Amino acid sequence: MLRTRTPLLVLMTVAALAAACVAVPPQAEVPAATNELPAGQPAAESSATAGEEPAPAVSGALTVITGQVVYRPRIALAPDAVIDVQLQDVSRADAPARILGQQRIEANGRQVPIPFVIEYDLSQIDPNGVYILMARISEGGVLTWINPDLLRVITGGAPTDQVEIVVQQVNH
Repeated sequence: MLRTRTPLLVLMTVAALAAACVAVPPQAEVPAATNELPAGQPAAESSATAGEEPAPAVSGALTVITGQVVYRPRIALAPDAVIDVQLQDVSRADAPARILGQQRIEANGRQVPIPFVIEYDLSQIDPNGVYILMARISEGGVLTWINPDLLRVITGGAPTDQVEIVVQQVNH
């Protein structure tokens, strides 16, 4: 009777060990919650947008990067302009940028400078990493402004507050 149970016991032990070796993806790969706020909504309300699930609890502290989107020409934005600002991790040259936070702002007739506040998880920041801000303005559903230069933030002495993103007109 002992002989018939031994192979079963060995098989169960091997199965348990194999199950314990299954790789679980690290939480650092989970992007931070995004902010999608209409212009004029106070920044204090930026962490909870209607219909949006709260970000998963992680060990890192949430913090923000602040600034404004501007352009130099004296041209008015269309009333339907939408400004998208993203915080991106571009540390790996062989991988696409990873979005750590973003905000969508409906101009509703407002003009530049357009302030932004992007919330991100500090535990996702590597002190040796490269992080940038990207801004795009669309009018009538067409991309009309973008920042052509990489704007480094957070690491290497780069700013985290009152960051000015200068966009330029897109040639169509």
